[in-house]
Amino acid sequence: MLVVTALLALVLIGATALAVDLSANTQSRRSLQNITDSAALAAARNLPSNQNQAMKDALDDLDRNSPWSSDPTWLANAQAAITCAGGTCTVSYPGPGSYSNYTVSASTPPASPKNSAYNSSSYIQVDLTQSTTNGFAGAVGFSSSTEVGHSVGYSAGPSTFYDYAFFSKVHAGSGNQQEQIYGDAYLGNGYSPQSSGKAGFCAFQLTGKETAATDTDNDLNDPMPDSGGDVDDQGHLTFAGPPSVGPNPSYDVGPPCAGSGGLSAQSGPPSASNCPPASAPQSYTSGGTTYSVCVQAAPPLPNIIAPTVTTASGTPALCGATISNGYAKGVYAVGANCTVTLDFSSGNIDCVSLVLGAGASVSITNKKGQNYISAFGFDPTTSAKAVAAINALPAVAPVAACLGASGTEPGPNKSVIWSPNTSASPMPTALSNAATGCCSDTLFLGTVYLPGQQVSFATNQAMEDVGMVYVGDWDVQSGNHPNPMVQFDGAVAAPLQTILRLVE
Repeated sequence: MLVVTALLALVLIGATALAVDLSANTQSRRSLQNITDSAALAAARNLPSNQNQAMKDALDDLDRNSPWSSDPTWLANAQAAITCAGGTCTVSYPGPGSYSNYTVSASTPPASPKNSAYNSSSYIQVDLTQSTTNGFAGAVGFSSSTEVGHSVGYSAGPSTFYDYAFFSKVHAGSGNQQEQIYGDAYLGNGYSPQSSGKAGFCAFQLTGKETAATDTDNDLNDPMPDSGGDVDDQGHLTFAGPPSVGPNPSYDVGPPCAGSGGLSAQSGPPSASNCPPASAPQSYTSGGTTYSVCVQAAPPLPNIIAPTVTTASGTPALCGATISNGYAKGVYAVGANCTVTLDFSSGNIDCVSLVLGAGASVSITNKKGQNYISAFGFDPTTSAKAVAAINALPAVAPVAACLGASGTEPGPNKSVIWSPNTSASPMPTALSNAATGCCSDTLFLGTVYLPGQQVSFATNQAMEDVGMVYVGDWDVQSGNHPNPMVQFDGAVAAPLQTILRLVE
């Protein structure tokens, strides 16, 4: 028996190691994996536009689910160890005190993905490594083991709000007045002023230096908030490439906006430190002079969630209807190839959103003055910028918010006009104001989303928006009196549909 026991001792100990140490290590690996899965998903929502914030959120989520979650200083120290340079952010930091056998590492783009296709700024890798001393397994040569939780999270859409307060895919055209954009502006192939005079396209910072009161995307603690390209504190002009339409950029870094067909970016001339995320400065020569612009060749189409039509099931889509003051609030479908008229002759239009079918359009008529239309879901109590814009017009602010019967916002309905993308050529006009008399100014409160259509306002007609504007082609001619304006405001910007998932 002694001989048999001696011969089988190694087998018995090995079996015990499998039963005890392997089970413990497997359980540890599962726990680590759960922690990193959660952290990678929490971080991915910031990608690809804000890598630094993604890293911070990864560490924050990991800290809350970690064995050392009660440690008061670990998170701040780990976040301070993040380094970002050249479009890459990384961090590697040990656990605190008695948890020093743990190591946290994160990177975007992922430093060591199993699939090389995941090596872009839309992905983030989070690893949590634990080194342990084995018990029975040490007797058979395995004194320690290392378990790793490895996760790669992915974001398929822009984080928080879209990077641009104003986006025109083809180009932007204007008349004899400045286009004033508060936030970042994308001008596609360039800017085409109708004439010289006071024409100009100007991107202003909303706040100058971001504060807690104006922070809309929770990045106040970003170490470089004024160079991060955030939509709530920047004033950039970005192009698809060297402008092929209109004048070459000549930047003016503050008000008043440059006139005579000029371009003005309050952020200053383009450079590596002040172009928006995912864009970069590019120099080119025209007429013997070298210019520089911020370039983003193919920015993603924002996944704006379409408003949910609130009219009763089976109700025909609007076609040929006229919407005016007192029209029943709601989200209305406009039938394919149909036209809906906005008539402001009797006052403002409250709480109406329009979802356009293919080829549908909206026409503004019988208006000479300044009025607004607010989206179904608009709440003046949460949008000081919108109320200020209303008060700047000779109009009365809405008495009640455009909310549902329960007193809450009726779903994701902050688009005042929404249309699906189209590749039709020539690009159809989906919103126009052609003949309403001198000096008409229409203010839209909510997102205008016409990604494959043109917005066309005739001379002496201006369009303003508080929220965000995404159009295929912007041709708002304005005039000597009205001033076209787009001001970003998260309170009335349509929510984005972001796809988050774990790929490893």
